[in-house]
Amino acid sequence: MIVAMPNKWDKAELIAQKLSEIGISEIIFWPSERSVLKEWNSKKEERLQKIIKEAVEQSRGRKLPKLIFTTEVTKYIQDAEVVIFDKIGAGKREQGASSKFQVLSSKV
Repeated sequence: MIVAMPNKWDKAELIAQKLSEIGISEIIFWPSERSVLKEWNSKKEERLQKIIKEAVEQSRGRKLPKLIFTTEVTKYIQDAEVVIFDKIGAGKREQGASSKFQVLSSKV
């Protein structure tokens, strides 16, 4: 799963924990244009690895997900199903839509 870097490290930890618990095989963080965190810290990576290991143990998983930080996301989305959750602005909400998000899906 490709995830834009959040604004705080504790959110990155929560994201890594929950994705590990559900059995994702790869967690790819990348700095988007809106990301506040733009750099990867090796000490934080060690902490994320520990959190991932504990989350897999807790959920009785068998395999640790691969943790990747990249600035070039295109090589990871080739030949993949891409689902984008995009927040809809208040004035752009489709009629009858009950969610504040739209889902766009396509084969790359």
